[in-house]
Amino acid sequence: MNMKNIVFLIVVVMIAVAAVPVTRAKSKIDLAARGVSIGINNVGVADLAVTRGTVRFYNEKKKFGFITPEDGSADIYFDKGGLIDKVKTGDLVEFDTATGTKGAYARNIRLR
Repeated sequence: MNMKNIVFLIVVVMIAVAAVPVTRAKSKIDLAARGVSIGINNVGVADLAVTRGTVRFYNEKKKFGFITPEDGSADIYFDKGGLIDKVKTGDLVEFDTATGTKGAYARNIRLR
């Protein structure tokens, strides 16, 4: 093989490696059930913290609501996709936060 073929081969391998999608570890599901979130969310931001709060509002018909975090930060949005347990207004919950294209949201919401 000459140098030109070696460079071509390296470039092809680099392109193939870059095209492979990043996948989550199977153990992430187990960790989420225990209240720990590690890994990458939909827009590539690493999540590490579990937050506690109170469901300020939940619309059962439209399946969305807001949680007031215990730390006094701004209310955070959630929808039915983020629920692990069934919740209602006033419930004490634990949740993970993530940042999407429209801002912060709660996910993996479970009763305390």
